Amino acid sequence: MHSELFEQNVSDLSEIDGIHEDAKLSQQMAAQTLAFRAHRCFYIAETYRLAKKWAEATSLYDRCIARATAGVDQYAVLTETSVEDAVKDLHELLVKARGRKCTTHASAILEMQELGQKMEKTDLEDSKPLLGRLEKFSEDSKPLIISFPPDFEPVSCKPLFFDLALNHIRFPSLEDRVEKKKAGGISGFVNRLFWGSSK
Repeated sequence: MHSELFEQNVSDLSEIDGIHEDAKLSQQMAAQTLAFRAHRCFYIAETYRLAKKWAEATSLYDRCIARATAGVDQYAVLTETSVEDAVKDLHELLVKARGRKCTTHASAILEMQELGQKMEKTDLEDSKPLLGRLEKFSEDSKPLIISFPPDFEPVSCKPLFFDLALNHIRFPSLEDRVEKKKAGGISGFVNRLFWGSSK
């Protein structure tokens, strides 16, 4: 807010007649404009850093460093001793911006690692549908209420009935239907002699 007012004052001064004829004064006003813009970028970056918006903060720190460096280059052309404080202020701003940029980058990496660790520690129960974890509270923006199609569930197999009655069944005799072979000749005689008759 204040840097914008200072920048507006410098731009208003540059519109005064005869200012552009003085080269040193024009260069000093251009350097002051860059210094104010660098300060504005730094404090906006600080706001984003505190809000944990790492990408925006890093980008603004880069812009702050670029503008502060350009401001130092503009002041380097001037040989007046009155600009030494402004140059010193810009050097301090550069050191701060570079340090905060490194801090922001490290914070972004740490946050990504912590997020990865949280994802690894997430219980498998959290991926279960809401119907299966009613006793456990979780802040899901879009909870899975029920899985569809439903998961397969193990069921007991169909029981086997062994036919125990088969052992107690008496089958009819089929001997009368079977053809009887009578052994003939010498082999039949020898069989009857030693082993007796088959009946």
